[in-house]
Amino acid sequence: MADEPAEWQRGLMFRTTMADDHGMLFVFEDSQPRRFTMQNTSIPLDLLFVGEDGKVRAIEKGQPFSTIPISPRVDAHFVLELKAGTAQTAGIQIGERLRHPLIDTVVNHSRRRV
Repeated sequence: MADEPAEWQRGLMFRTTMADDHGMLFVFEDSQPRRFTMQNTSIPLDLLFVGEDGKVRAIEKGQPFSTIPISPRVDAHFVLELKAGTAQTAGIQIGERLRHPLIDTVVNHSRRRV
């Protein structure tokens, strides 16, 4: 999990392996367009951009060591990085609601504000 600016910067950089059932969840303080690169990241990734409602808004592919920005035109409160191909294998699609205690906390808080 990455929930602080230093962790947001580092992400999965410099790692050479990751278990198939692992990933990194980026938790931000608000929802807005997010920009990622794969600089210094050797593992091909799926990047899932998730809104404060817990729903996947975009799924992008990350190519190892690429400095080309990955920035879909959606607001995201969370970004989940998984090994490349995991989203498809797991059947994760845009619009699907992800479940995680941190995501659920934001979703439940957002519902109380309405």
